[in-house]
Amino acid sequence: MDLFDIAWNMRQSQQINAVRSDASEAQRQVRDSNVRVAELEAAVAKLQLIAQALWEIQQERGGIEEQALIDKVNEIDLRDGRLDGKLSGAKVRTCSGCNRPVNSRHLRCIYCGAENPEADVFRSKG
Repeated sequence: MDLFDIAWNMRQSQQINAVRSDASEAQRQVRDSNVRVAELEAAVAKLQLIAQALWEIQQERGGIEEQALIDKVNEIDLRDGRLDGKLSGAKVRTCSGCNRPVNSRHLRCIYCGAENPEADVFRSKG
């Protein structure tokens, strides 16, 4: 075995070790992702249960019909301009100070600095 073969074998060994390390890291990331997905599925299931309980309480005590709920869901869904079954995109309001559009996530207008008292409590503040 000459010097070239030794160098070649060392290089191959390094590459194999690097690939093994990358594969091990990818497996760890997959395990972490699977755990996170399971946590999110559990959270969604709990929220569904809570929403169902709240809806049934509201129906029993308030006499609200299911169509009213459907109408409200559609109204909220359309706030971002798309009827897509998602609560995506923040509402846009008009600033009381400068009449420019203000995203509901912002506590203040980005143009004039006026306070946005109607900032959406369900969104993170920007």
